Amino acid sequence: MSTFPTSGAYSGIAIPVAPAQVDPVPVRRAAPASESDLENNYTATRDGEEAVQRYKAESIRKREREELLDDKDILERQDIRESMDVLSSIAEKMGRKLRFEKDEASGKLVIKIIDSITGDIIRQVPPEEILEMARKLKSVGRGWVDLVG
Repeated sequence: MSTFPTSGAYSGIAIPVAPAQVDPVPVRRAAPASESDLENNYTATRDGEEAVQRYKAESIRKREREELLDDKDILERQDIRESMDVLSSIAEKMGRKLRFEKDEASGKLVIKIIDSITGDIIRQVPPEEILEMARKLKSVGRGWVDLVG
């Protein structure tokens, strides 16, 4: 048995302290790993690594899709310009001109086919009547109704 030193009002008094009684903790020994345990651990590790690889690959694909979507607008504009050029060259061979305009009131694209010699409008897509209807609907519905589109 040992003593615990004290201070203050109780200085000089030794308090006996007995060592704590500790019950021994039984130690369980692990059984040796079986072949199937090792295989299961290997499979779990391999599956985890495959999941990480799939996640990384999906992240890369997602980032590439986002980059393509950013480039999509640029590509669409280029495709539209190329298509307009091709259509214009075909029209010129037939003695016509194409004029691509945006109707400001309705916001719609208008294509006019014009006679190269006289300058008369041969055809307009969409026709003026449809554009007028779209303008009225847009002004009445304040943009809520978009019939032509």
